[in-house]
Amino acid sequence: MLRHSLSRLLSQLIVAVLDVPPPPVVVEVPDAGYGDLASNVCFSLAKTCRKSPSIIAQQLAAAWPHHHPDKGTLVATNGFLNLTLSDPWVWSEKDTLKGHVMTETPQRVLLEYVSANPTGPLHIGHGRWAVLGSTLARILQTVGHQVDTECYVNDAGVQIKKLHESVAAVRQQEPVPEDGYHGDYIVALAHSDQDPVQAILAQQTEVLSRMGTTFDQWLMESTLHDGVTIQSAITALKQAGAVYEHDGAVWFASTRWGDDKDRVLIKGDGALTYFAVDVAYHQHKQLRGYHQLINIWGADHHGYVPRVQAAIRALNPDATCELVVIIGQLVAVLKDGQPVRMSKRAGTMVDLQAVLDEVGRDALRFMLLTKGADSPIEFDLSLMAQQSMDNPVFYVQYAHARLATMLQRASVTDESSRMVGDVGVFSPQERRLLGWVLQWGDELKRAADTLQPHRITTYALELARLCHAAYETSPLLHATGSDRVRRAGLFGLAKEQLATVLEMMGIGAPDRM
Repeated sequence: MLRHSLSRLLSQLIVAVLDVPPPPVVVEVPDAGYGDLASNVCFSLAKTCRKSPSIIAQQLAAAWPHHHPDKGTLVATNGFLNLTLSDPWVWSEKDTLKGHVMTETPQRVLLEYVSANPTGPLHIGHGRWAVLGSTLARILQTVGHQVDTECYVNDAGVQIKKLHESVAAVRQQEPVPEDGYHGDYIVALAHSDQDPVQAILAQQTEVLSRMGTTFDQWLMESTLHDGVTIQSAITALKQAGAVYEHDGAVWFASTRWGDDKDRVLIKGDGALTYFAVDVAYHQHKQLRGYHQLINIWGADHHGYVPRVQAAIRALNPDATCELVVIIGQLVAVLKDGQPVRMSKRAGTMVDLQAVLDEVGRDALRFMLLTKGADSPIEFDLSLMAQQSMDNPVFYVQYAHARLATMLQRASVTDESSRMVGDVGVFSPQERRLLGWVLQWGDELKRAADTLQPHRITTYALELARLCHAAYETSPLLHATGSDRVRRAGLFGLAKEQLATVLEMMGIGAPDRM
């Protein structure tokens, strides 16, 4: 955690030189020509110290050599602090890559994602939620949180009834109801003796497993209907003074907790709304003792977020449990530049299993992690199937394979690459690669804090770029002396880091391609 280490050192320097409590010290990578890392903390100190940021920066820069003479130089530039770090100290920081506890307040987290209705095959959008969720779970666990993953199965309600009616119609050689489910998969279900819901669940589970996605628990909606869970949730809302009756229906006064209008829980005919069931499900989550609930939902659920958050606040007035909803945008799939359209009910959706069969798990996971959940994704199946540097997953995996082959040809083992010796002077390309490797902990922590797993993909692409560049400019095979020691250590470290990042994404790190 290179930036974390520098943030801590600057905080200590502020206390020693200025004798004031340090504000949060943010350290970032500056523009070219301004050193390795930089901080604007002097602007935050100006009011407290009653001095201009430039004067504060000059004071800190002047004191730096007396406190940290071995760590490089600190220069004041218009109120900014610019750090150029020494090679020996940066190299020594490699020991911080493993075993560092990254979060001071570990939490119990329940992460719910995919949660597809068992009414048809999974589509490519479900695949995106699967990849986002499983990667986010690994990120949060790695930084120190206790994470349980869950898939909620809507195996009750109108859509399940329509599925059974659609399958029954085909079995009886009758037309499928207009508002029913159509497509080849309905015909296949009709020719099976298995219950349609169980058959679809089995197929969904298999595809998710192939995608590298498993869950700690599956929760069936039907179990909420079987017991007292739903009635208990409604009773809890009543006890909170959050329920009233109007026109024969039972309403949740959700506007009191930030929603734009109140919501019906029980209709005038006594039937439960879907929202009532969802309130019960989220109360069920709360009662299991989690500090944070994270849901990954599709874009069609955007308007649903405020009402569920209102229910959480009403049921949990002490705010001991937080609900965070990540809304994922759509996935547009191309084939040879032409859009592939989806329509689940018509049976012409972009089937996740078909895409997985065509391009494989690694390419699909990588592409679905290339952007934040709030941004639409468009990718071409033809490009994903190519083994070329234009294919981003190939580009990253090839960097690992390239380094592995080079190290093997140079007879450098994982153990020998860790040997300590005179590393000499790092070239600019070597130095940039080392610096980026050592920022892994910072990027991982930021991905966890912001719930943005795509940051790992961005890190991986830059790491691969720097590996390819250093491979070209710093040959190992015929290197001798300190050049060989330094390059063997650096490339061994970079190879391990590439493997770590790819594993975090649920993607393989091949030694040969």
